[in-house]
Amino acid sequence: MGSMAYLQVTRGCDHKCRFCSNPPTGQIIALDECRKYIDEFVAEGRFVGVILTGGEPTLNPQLPEIAAYARSRGLPPRIISNGSRTREPDFMKRLIDSGLELMHLSMYSCRPKVEAYLRQKEGTLEAAYATLENAGKFGLRVTINCVINRHNADHLSENVIDWTGRFPFLSHFVWNMMDPLMSPKGTVQDTIHRLPDFELELHKAMKFLDESGRTFRVERVPLCYMVDYAHHSTETRKIVKNDVRWIKFLDDRGFTKQDKSTFWGYGKAPVCGACSLNEICVGLWQMDTYYSSSDLSPVFVSKEAVERRISEGWRKAPAPVLAPD
Repeated sequence: MGSMAYLQVTRGCDHKCRFCSNPPTGQIIALDECRKYIDEFVAEGRFVGVILTGGEPTLNPQLPEIAAYARSRGLPPRIISNGSRTREPDFMKRLIDSGLELMHLSMYSCRPKVEAYLRQKEGTLEAAYATLENAGKFGLRVTINCVINRHNADHLSENVIDWTGRFPFLSHFVWNMMDPLMSPKGTVQDTIHRLPDFELELHKAMKFLDESGRTFRVERVPLCYMVDYAHHSTETRKIVKNDVRWIKFLDDRGFTKQDKSTFWGYGKAPVCGACSLNEICVGLWQMDTYYSSSDLSPVFVSKEAVERRISEGWRKAPAPVLAPD
């Protein structure tokens, strides 16, 4: 997959997630302005698509028109959504008819009480399931995005087993380790986790997806916590492939270009110097502020083998979905 462009089309949202990375301001950008940014992405000449995000992008009333324009300019559109509006079949069909290629659906727990607590809103899991029912009906590809936090760190594998059991067409998952800097005021201590809290569950979840022929990516997790699946680290893949991201934020960050020379470097502990994967590991985000360097440890596996798997576009042949151990 080539580089993707990102465009925030709104900073409004109908949920109040306890770890929101883009807190709502209510701002919405109009179609003409979106066209201008899409034209800039096209002029750059390196992007294979554009991800329309927010906030909750479906709250922008011109989202279908924005998606249609991106498609007309040769940038297949995707959205990152909580599924609240796409539970409506007619609205999802309108987006698909406008050129929507793929939806990144945010889900955090298969346990309804946990999901509602994290979003501070009841009925969100039911809305996500209705969205997935619609996606199956209309043939829309869906990726599940999941933020790792204190309240789901103990059942990451339960999530993927449950969701793929309900919706066997789900074939790709993305986990993001929580960004405490962007969390709403007063929620960080409630939702922040330690690295060992999710280590076993993340491994079990990755193993299940791998053995069932599915794919996945993991973001902000240092490689010592996913050593068997280091080639699935988003940051490591970007370091090896030198991918570039352009993001149009609706805040002080404005237009941001991210590549390995400007972005891919978090905290490194002294023990990282002895690690064989140090050169291709992004390190630990907010090290010794929210996440502890004492939880890091060196690993001694082949860096070249990881790079080769990434460069060769390694894929396993699809296999039947396996039952949990």
